[in-house]
Amino acid sequence: QKQYRGYTARKNVNAANSGALLLQKNYRGYATRKSVVAKNSSALVVQKTYRGYVVRKDIGIKENNTLILQKIYRGYVVRRNVLLMHSTVLLLQKQYRGYAARKNVAAMKRYGVYTARRNVSGMHLNALLLQKQYRGYTARKNVNAANSGALLLQKNYRGYATRKSIVAKNSS
Repeated sequence: QKQYRGYTARKNVNAANSGALLLQKNYRGYATRKSVVAKNSSALVVQKTYRGYVVRKDIGIKENNTLILQKIYRGYVVRRNVLLMHSTVLLLQKQYRGYAARKNVAAMKRYGVYTARRNVSGMHLNALLLQKQYRGYTARKNVNAANSGALLLQKNYRGYATRKSIVAKNSS
């Protein structure tokens, strides 16, 4: 009987201990998992933050490169347009000067300045020279007036182009 009572007492104690051991075992596993998750959570936050930084940095670099390419292309277009306009203005000036010179030569031929010099008296020659000088003066006056219009056109365009480039620089 003594042994049986000892056996049952040990069995009851073991049963009580096994419940306590099971409870301790489960709590230790829970606490360990919780600490591992907390440690991994900190690492995940750091990793997530770093990945976001890298992506934002790459986007900034790509955006900056895009802006640089746009700026280079816009400069190219402006320079090309200025050269085209400059060559057009020069062509117009050249054609007008040729027209004015041909008109003056025709007028001189019409009034006989070229042929009359051989068969004229001194007084008549003086009158022809005076007329020639006056025609030259009026021709120069007309050319200067035409040139001043072209110069005004050039000046206005250069001011416009400068203002436009300043606005483009300020906006980019």
